[in-house]
Amino acid sequence: MRYITAAISLVAFSLAVQAGTALQYKFSFAVQSDQGQVLAIDASVPLGTSHTMHATRHLWFEIEAPSSSDYQSWTVVRLVDDSSGKPVILHSAKTSGPVTQLRSFGYRICSGTTTFSTGMEDKLPECVEKVSGAAGQ
Repeated sequence: MRYITAAISLVAFSLAVQAGTALQYKFSFAVQSDQGQVLAIDASVPLGTSHTMHATRHLWFEIEAPSSSDYQSWTVVRLVDDSSGKPVILHSAKTSGPVTQLRSFGYRICSGTTTFSTGMEDKLPECVEKVSGAAGQ
């Protein structure tokens, strides 16, 4: 009888712990500037909060997580650069979906141009050199 009581108490405790676990939005970021190394950041943030995640000294992600957790809930992510002396938003993205969905963002910054890819394929987009000169030369 003690074993059954102990088992029921253990199950009840496990359910209480699970019920007390706060839901969090999960994010995965990757950013590469020119030919530098890829910087990856994984983050989980509580509902109804805002956060800043630094990738480099002058480059960071701003995250806004809604207080709701349903399919209509929108998260906002901005990639910000202040290397010019003042903050400039390089990209802003809104995504919807349940709180259980992993939100992935990949960025490649090439000569000041930002390319965004969602889902973070295995590789970030390549930098393409700009060709100058008149057409047909």
